Amino acid sequence: MPWSIFKFEHFELDTRRYELRRNGQRVALQRLPMDLLILLVEQRGALVTREEIALQIWNGDSMADTQSSINTAVRKIRRALGDDGEKHRYVETVAGKGYRFVCEASIQEESPEDGPSADVRTVPAKLRKLPVTMFALALIAAIVATSAFLVIPALREARQVEIVPFTAFRGVESWPAFSPDGNQVAFGWTGETGANSHIYLKSVDSGILLQLTAGPESDSSPSWSRNGRMIAFLRSFPEKDARERVALYVVEAPGGNTRRIVGLTGPTSYRPAWTPDGKGLVVMDSQLPDAPASLFRVALDSGEKRRITSAEAMGTGDWCPAFAPSGRYLAYLHNRGSRRVSPLYLLPVDSSGLAAGIPKKIETGAAEFTDFDWSKDGRSLISAMPGGLVRVPVFGGDAESLPFPDGSQPAVAAQGNRLIYLRPYRDTDIFRVPGPGRQGAASKLISSTRRESAPQYSADGGEIVFVSDRSGSEELWVTDQEGQRASKLTSLGGQGVGSPRWSPDGRWIVFDATAGDHPGIYVIGAGGGAVRRITSNRMSAVRPSWSRNGKWIYFGSDESGEWEVWKTAPGGGALAQVTRHGGREAFEDSRGEFVYFTKEAPARGIWRVPSGGGEETKVSDYGVQGHWAVGGAGVYYLKGPDALEFQDFSTMRPIPLATPGLQFAEGAGNLIGPAPDDRWILLTVLMRSESYLTLVRNFR
Repeated sequence: MPWSIFKFEHFELDTRRYELRRNGQRVALQRLPMDLLILLVEQRGALVTREEIALQIWNGDSMADTQSSINTAVRKIRRALGDDGEKHRYVETVAGKGYRFVCEASIQEESPEDGPSADVRTVPAKLRKLPVTMFALALIAAIVATSAFLVIPALREARQVEIVPFTAFRGVESWPAFSPDGNQVAFGWTGETGANSHIYLKSVDSGILLQLTAGPESDSSPSWSRNGRMIAFLRSFPEKDARERVALYVVEAPGGNTRRIVGLTGPTSYRPAWTPDGKGLVVMDSQLPDAPASLFRVALDSGEKRRITSAEAMGTGDWCPAFAPSGRYLAYLHNRGSRRVSPLYLLPVDSSGLAAGIPKKIETGAAEFTDFDWSKDGRSLISAMPGGLVRVPVFGGDAESLPFPDGSQPAVAAQGNRLIYLRPYRDTDIFRVPGPGRQGAASKLISSTRRESAPQYSADGGEIVFVSDRSGSEELWVTDQEGQRASKLTSLGGQGVGSPRWSPDGRWIVFDATAGDHPGIYVIGAGGGAVRRITSNRMSAVRPSWSRNGKWIYFGSDESGEWEVWKTAPGGGALAQVTRHGGREAFEDSRGEFVYFTKEAPARGIWRVPSGGGEETKVSDYGVQGHWAVGGAGVYYLKGPDALEFQDFSTMRPIPLATPGLQFAEGAGNLIGPAPDDRWILLTVLMRSESYLTLVRNFR
């Protein structure tokens, strides 16, 4: 990271040497007052709240004397600066709020790799040797230049935000990352053929495209080093050809030697984060097979791993590490069980990226996120939710919606007031195919230019409920059995809805949603109206379904600390545990005799247990969450991306069903919806999956 020397009046604050100097002479200042002074000067002109100071300097310590310690530190700062507590020459008190550094300061930056650089806001010393007249002219020119330096960016920031396409390639692009100067973007791209992803580099202004990596493996998730000389990325391997699934690599920028750093077991859908000292990267990794991934610091020279966080056992890991511009904090997503969203956490760190305090949740109300990046000033996070991009205050507060409702994977430039984000284009439609032993042809039933998924017939087969984002956010929709006269049922504004199921009497629809601190189970009238949550906000609950008599709603929950199937009355209240050895998604059979269920990934297969209680039995080696269903006569599951099978309740013999030319959608969303009489099967089919990058200019 760049180290700064702040110059104000007779003082120099040297963050690298950790010194305050007056006229070149060192001024004694203890550690906590020095840390607070650096924090105030770094955010000069802005209010720094006492809560922010407590979190940043005292690591969120809630002891009663923290506030008096802040007062003492401020007094010591003022004493060192010779400040007047009444006139506020340097540090202004904002009563009841916090403090503001009010003195003008220039910045001289030096990089740990490159050494000191010139102070661009200081009049060159050689001008002082010119004759008086020439010096005056030169000084005026310098003042004009300095004014332009200060005013032009302000005018530029005041301009209207400009949103322009950055790429328009066929195929899938992902995880853009700005170079430190904000002039280039590295990203992953599958190419027009949609084959393996590789790392590409594109200039913001010229449009020149350069391919940085190649080969049979898939490369993704680029991340620039802080000096702009290297780009880290993740390389995934075909499972049959590699002992490890993922490895961390670095490549010289703008193109050069590629070097493997270390093998990993975590996923690839995040950017590795360069540590503040530039000597390592923070990645996702797991020390046990198939366990949730935690964050680890990897040394660039040796590949040595050191654990930073501990993931929750029932979650899917700690995700998306990103260091604050100051290098003092590591923000990340701490997953607690939902596959889609996670809360944000903030961890104080040292210059090597290792923990220097206790992680704290960033309180944002009910909002949870899929990925994010730091804002340029380090005071907020530009975060992605199912409904688009939002701004999240780092030290707590409600998420503020940004005008990018379809954005994800945001990256903010350190220079240049630029934002870039991913705009996915994923078109899925709902098809109808004949059930077991039935005649007929596959046909498209429900479609739009957006995503349709999770279709479910009503108990009488006359209506279909499904999920669509055709209105701009994921909502529940209802249509007739022929896919006509669709109407929107909910207006939740992007809170992430799924798994809709009709009650046996057709009066209610149960579904899950990500609103609240934890995903939960909700009920709404089949004709619309108020949405009612029936599970507690203190636990995660997903994948609901009705019992055949309508007296119970089954769902998966982490209430016991592990994912199991539970049930509760439609009005909520007491819970009853159904499974004892793991469970996440469940359906009763048509007679109400057995509860069929799948377990938390990576477990594959379908089990059943008597609805009145008893031992579980495995009935199929296939079936994972969202990719199976229970019909009137048997169980359906996906055996592959284009292979659907059926097992009759009586024989449990697998029968392939014809789905000519259909490619099923991906992800954990419900893809299969059999009719109650098994005459038709509804399938979520992938029509087109692409993405492209969008650039935002004058972003503040």
